[in-house]
Amino acid sequence: MKRVWIFLLVLAAFLLAACENDVSRKPKPELPDQDQETAPDDDQTVPDEDTPEGTLKVTANENNTLSCRLSFRTSEPVKTYVRYYADNHAGYRIAEDEASKDHYFFLWGMRENRDYKIEVYYENDELLESTGFRSGTVPGDIRPVRLVAKDAGSVAPGFVLMAPSARDYNTYRVPPLLLMIDSDGYYVWYFEYHPELEITLGDGRYNPETKTIFAGIVKLTSLAEVPFEEGLEIDLEGRVVWKSPELKNYSYAENGWHHEYRKLEDGSILFLQAQFLDNLVTDKIVNVDSNYNEIWSWSYLEAQDYFDPGECIEYGEWCDWTHTNTVTMEKDTGAVYFNSRYLGFYKMDMDSREILWKFAPGGDFNFVGDDPDPWPEGAHSPRFNEAHDRLLVYDNGFPSRGYSRVIEYAFDEVNRNFDISFKFDGSELGRMWFAGGWGSVFPLENGNILVTKGDTFDPEENSSIFEISRDGRIVWEIFMDEREEGKMEVYSAEKFVPELEILND
Repeated sequence: MKRVWIFLLVLAAFLLAACENDVSRKPKPELPDQDQETAPDDDQTVPDEDTPEGTLKVTANENNTLSCRLSFRTSEPVKTYVRYYADNHAGYRIAEDEASKDHYFFLWGMRENRDYKIEVYYENDELLESTGFRSGTVPGDIRPVRLVAKDAGSVAPGFVLMAPSARDYNTYRVPPLLLMIDSDGYYVWYFEYHPELEITLGDGRYNPETKTIFAGIVKLTSLAEVPFEEGLEIDLEGRVVWKSPELKNYSYAENGWHHEYRKLEDGSILFLQAQFLDNLVTDKIVNVDSNYNEIWSWSYLEAQDYFDPGECIEYGEWCDWTHTNTVTMEKDTGAVYFNSRYLGFYKMDMDSREILWKFAPGGDFNFVGDDPDPWPEGAHSPRFNEAHDRLLVYDNGFPSRGYSRVIEYAFDEVNRNFDISFKFDGSELGRMWFAGGWGSVFPLENGNILVTKGDTFDPEENSSIFEISRDGRIVWEIFMDEREEGKMEVYSAEKFVPELEILND
């Protein structure tokens, strides 16, 4: 029973700490069973042998009504490309890399309820044939978002990928979803997984090498005795290509995961687990292979001479000691980085398990600037750049400071010095906010930063995702759905450029 209480208390901390164009709504369509071990064979359906050359076959995608499958045959191996667009959507262009007789295209990124014209061209721009497809409606329980800012000349290209959740599961349920939103604020892709169960999908991460999306599954206590997977990987067509072994657990159980669940480059899985010592709640970092055989693990309980268990935040009879919310593992350099909401940001040697440094007040770095408030407080989502000389942080801020901010540090690991290279708190725009928990930052290729605001308390307003430029402008922003019974929120989001040539309006 105690484990259930601590789950509820800490999950509450996790959830709570954690040009307008509304999308139209229609009744949710029936979705097929997506619970399959692997994706279907790579061989796609093409027209029968006796199909006339150039005859296009268009098939709706049963997993996502905003996409379709296109196949056709040519008499000789050729390269082709496809343009698809609607009267009120400029659309996309997709081209083949190799010549073939049998051609297959997956057409996605459509907006809902649009009549798309599909044109197929030879690589010399000669039109082969054209046809049409009407996109469907997103499931009815997908809440709308609202675009409130867009500077077309400054916003980074790409789709925003997010996994929405709800502030209060009891009064306002958001189904287990992954969503993509284009720069105009329209849904262009979605994936819904077992909406009848009390689960949500964790942060989706797109892998451009495999063209797949990986996400953890957050299970509530109702599934504690039900064998169910902890995470999955899907392709853009919505087919499950991998899922974890089925386990009886829930988020924040000792054999469950919390906050971080990601796939590494070597195909292994990295996640955080809760551990309990008397009335202390702490964490364990775990790395397993795809079959859940443990490769490496480490717990704060192994280093009690370094970490002081007396420093914790009380929740009733329990004390939240470490509250780790981010972990990354660089196996090529042998480094593990992890962030404790209360204690700081750390680097560990993977082999020796030695803590190499602590980035926090009283730690191993000296501030060489003149800002009176240089340190992050209650931070989320610390991210190094490739050179490891810049550290970008979503700084939630403690109630004593009373506001959140985005902060980037010029980071000198050799000399153990740091300075502030960028800071944004919205004060110059009259847009200051305080998020007691959740939130993230995601660096973009053009230098902008995608910010997930998290769970905002002051002012009490819609959760939002916005993009800021290096000169401190909000160049893009969407507000999440909010209504009397509750509001839709997002823990973190990322933005990526799809392998689609986005046509200009």
